[in-house]
Amino acid sequence: MLIESGIASIERASSFVSIASGGVVSLATGESIVIPPGAMTSNAVVSINEYAETAIQARGTSGDSSIVLASASSFKRFEPSGLTFSIPVQISIKLNAAARVTVEGATSVYYYNISSQVWDLIGGTVDPATRLIYVNITHFSVYAAFDNPRVVAVSTATTTPSAGGLSSGASAGI
Repeated sequence: MLIESGIASIERASSFVSIASGGVVSLATGESIVIPPGAMTSNAVVSINEYAETAIQARGTSGDSSIVLASASSFKRFEPSGLTFSIPVQISIKLNAAARVTVEGATSVYYYNISSQVWDLIGGTVDPATRLIYVNITHFSVYAAFDNPRVVAVSTATTTPSAGGLSSGASAGI
């Protein structure tokens, strides 16, 4: 299960959003959902639920268990779950102190794909001054920001010098 049952959100904000006027839902941290008019097919109460970084375990993308996603934010569940939009809506997520905000493309937003049970890359644009990352989405799910994935252990063949010439061996790389 992505979010363990019984784990409470650490912050929540909700607001009624109409088809005709759209709306904005914001947390105190500046994180938000901006829904333009006409993006929804029916009026709804829209919510952001924030969970601590440890509440959800991040796995590798595309089923590759050698990929590690280094958390760059807390995790957000946008509700109603599964809501889709006819035009993209913008979300913003506050980045943690460890996020690499000054390196372009170093941090991205991912959503948790329930079908494949992995985190799928969406992208995003970081504002270093506010430490917010912005991205357009077309459906509600669980979202989080991660520093770009990196391989943690790969077995590679290496060639090393020896007294009798060159020898081959295997070593772990990063």
